[in-house]
Amino acid sequence: MPGLRLCFPTVLALTGLVSAGLALAASARADVPNRCDAPAILTEIARLQDSLVMNREQTVRITGFTAIESRGTAPRATPPGARRFCAAQARLGDNSTRPIWYVLDEDAADGGARPRIDFCIAGLDPDRRHGADCEAVK
Repeated sequence: MPGLRLCFPTVLALTGLVSAGLALAASARADVPNRCDAPAILTEIARLQDSLVMNREQTVRITGFTAIESRGTAPRATPPGARRFCAAQARLGDNSTRPIWYVLDEDAADGGARPRIDFCIAGLDPDRRHGADCEAVK
């Protein structure tokens, strides 16, 4: 049956395309910014700090990061996921360096594709939103 022979290679080709698409999605998933030193994460923290400066909640911008380290993870029950705790030194626009702690809140419901980020710079949390000495994000 000629129709089946043509159909079978087409199915194989489509299966190959789907497999390639899944492999591409998996490789993209490996690039998901869920590491403390991921450039996308550091850029987002600097952008969030810039918005605080623009809203006059802060006075100094982040110009870079050094000594970046992961401090561990903790599971979350609702929704399922994990929280990754990170620490670094933030270089600031006033030429000072201060410790910064940040949490990547990875929601398993969305595959951890876009972790929520919360951060605190030592000495720049005047309302103590993160507790004394940034304890909530350490």
